[in-house]
Amino acid sequence: SYAANRVRDGDFAASQLDEEVVTSEIREVNIGFNRMAQKLAKLEQDRAVMLAGISHDLRTPLARLRLETEMSVIDDVAREHMVADIVQLDATIDKFLDYARPDHVTLAPVNLHGVVSSCVYAVQDHRELQITMQVPEDLVVLADEVEL
Repeated sequence: SYAANRVRDGDFAASQLDEEVVTSEIREVNIGFNRMAQKLAKLEQDRAVMLAGISHDLRTPLARLRLETEMSVIDDVAREHMVADIVQLDATIDKFLDYARPDHVTLAPVNLHGVVSSCVYAVQDHRELQITMQVPEDLVVLADEVEL
């Protein structure tokens, strides 16, 4: 009962049941339950990574569109409407990111230079921007890479 409640609450790791119990029927139920919890954990992880990836992939071109719109659309009214549409799309992406965020975050070593480089890459060739990045290539931080 405790393990089922933990799985219901999304805590898949804390629900390991004893697979060495003497009674064969209970052992089979425990093994089945543990495999179910493992599959649910994997599905949840895949969902979060997929939604975060899609959201990031959408947000990058939106940022470029907004910058280009603000700098090159001459008609003030048209520019304001276009920016408002982009802001609305960005807010929708925020909702996807909120949904993708796990309730608990597992911290792991992450190369910060790699993360920042991937963010800068999307706008590095924009002629109106000058980006300077000073992050040591070997700087590792404890973080959740998707969240970061």
